[in-house]
Amino acid sequence: MSITDLLREGFQRHGDSPTVKHYSDWGVYRDVFEKLANGELGLERKILVEASGGVRIEGRGEISLYELNSNLSKYHMILSNEAIVAGFHGGKGFINVKPVAEAGVNIGNLIARIDSPGTLVLKVVNNVSNGLLLLGLNVNVADNVEASIIVDVEEAPGSASSINFRVGTGRGSISNLVFLLSPGRMMRMEGLIRPGDNSLMLARLTGVLNENSRIDAVVDGLIDGLNTTLNLYSTLYLSKHSTGSVRGRGTISSKASDARLVYGFESILEEEAVAYMQPFLEVNSNRVLEARHYARNYLVTVDKLFYLATRGLSFSEAKNIVLTGLLTSLMPGELRSYCYSEIKRRMRSLPED
Repeated sequence: MSITDLLREGFQRHGDSPTVKHYSDWGVYRDVFEKLANGELGLERKILVEASGGVRIEGRGEISLYELNSNLSKYHMILSNEAIVAGFHGGKGFINVKPVAEAGVNIGNLIARIDSPGTLVLKVVNNVSNGLLLLGLNVNVADNVEASIIVDVEEAPGSASSINFRVGTGRGSISNLVFLLSPGRMMRMEGLIRPGDNSLMLARLTGVLNENSRIDAVVDGLIDGLNTTLNLYSTLYLSKHSTGSVRGRGTISSKASDARLVYGFESILEEEAVAYMQPFLEVNSNRVLEARHYARNYLVTVDKLFYLATRGLSFSEAKNIVLTGLLTSLMPGELRSYCYSEIKRRMRSLPED
C-alpha cells in the first residue's frame, strides 16, 4: 500500500474514542504526507544517533511498532522499518538522537537493549520546522535487571512528531521509566508497556507544554504473567492556549495472577489551556491484588501561590517551584534529579505572566 492509498483511509482508527478529533491535529500529518506524496517535501530515512557511557552501537535490526491506536504506524512502516541497535551494558549511558535535516520528513528507528543495571538517558531533539519527525523506539530490559530509563524529547515550537514505542521487560526485572516531553506544535505519542513475570515497572509521563503546543499521548499497558506490577502516572503542565491529552488502557489478561495495575493521570492548567485525561482499565482475571485508576485537573491560580510569594519570592518563582515539584513527584532520586533540572530550565523559557 502506498502513501497515496493510505491518505484515503485517514489517520483515525475505527473504534477509537469518538472525540479523538479534539486530541490530535490530524491536519498536521495529512498536510505533510500529501506534500511528501506530491514530491513537495524531502525524505530522510535515517537519524543521527550518538552513544556514550555504557552504551554501544551494535548494528542494525527491524523495529516493532505498536499498531493499534492510529494509522500513523502504517505510514511509518512504509517509509522505513530498519532500526539502529544500541546495547546498554550498565552504569550510566547516554543516547542522543537528532534528525538529519531541519525540513521534510525525517524517519528513524532505535532499539535499546538493556542487559545490565544502571541508568540510561535517551535524549531526542526535534528541530524539524517544516515537516515531521517519525521516531520508532523499542526498549527491552533483560531478565533480573534493575534499570532506570529516561526518554527525554524536546521539540522546537514549530516542530511536529509521531513517536511510536514498545517497552518490554524480562522476568524478575525492576524498571523505572520516565518520558519527559516538551512538544512543539503537535506531538502524537502512542505505545505499549509490557512487563514480564515477577517484575515491577514504575512508569511516569511528564509533559511541559509551551503556548500553542499540543500533545496526544496514548500509553497502553499489558500484564499477562505472574506477580507483575505496572504503575503508570502522568502529569502535564499546560501553559496558555496549549492542548494536552493522555489516554491509555491498562489490561490484565486472563492468564495473569497476583497482578497490580495503577493508571493515574493529572494535569496542571493555566487559563485557556485544555486537557483531556482518560485512563481505562480492562481486568480479565479474578487473581488481582490491585487495580485502580484516577484522573484529575488542577488550575493554577494566584491564591495558591500567595503563601510562597509572601516569603519573598515573585509569583513567577513561586509558580516554578510548585510546578517543578509536582512534575517530578513519585520519581526515584537519580531520575528526579535529572528531570528537576531539565524542567526548571524549560520553565525559565516559558513566557512570563
